[in-house]
Amino acid sequence: MKKRILAVIALVLLFGGTTLAFGYWDNLTPDAIGEKVVVGEGVTLTVPAAINPTGQLVPTGVVMKTGDVDSYVLTYSVSLDKATLANLNLAVTISNIEIGGITTYNDAIDIVVSGITTVNNTAGDVIITITFDGEPADLAEYTAVATKDITFDITFVATVA
Repeated sequence: MKKRILAVIALVLLFGGTTLAFGYWDNLTPDAIGEKVVVGEGVTLTVPAAINPTGQLVPTGVVMKTGDVDSYVLTYSVSLDKATLANLNLAVTISNIEIGGITTYNDAIDIVVSGITTVNNTAGDVIITITFDGEPADLAEYTAVATKDITFDITFVATVA
């Protein structure tokens, strides 16, 4: 009888430890200092991003004047909170895009994610580049995008390869 009770207690402690470990991983948040993101395996971590332009976004390849930019680039240093024996796959997705607080002209911009595709405890860079997606369709589309704030969410997920 004692062995059964001890076995049940051991299972409860083992299951409780697993639940606590999952809860710990699930509660990770981005580091608020700079553009540093620390994730855990299996955690979906979403970070809000915002571009507050001081000039005008213009299509790539046009003649630029003072204050014009043809892209905005955000760089995030990404690492795991603890070293693992093997690198984990890193998936980065963009969602909830708004330009000037609305979604009407989302297709006018192109957001490209580049940089590392695997992650461990050594930091690597994920680069987010925002440009016009070709030439604007008309003046209305250009003015709706060129000097407006661009906001979106960046989701980081590290999973076993």
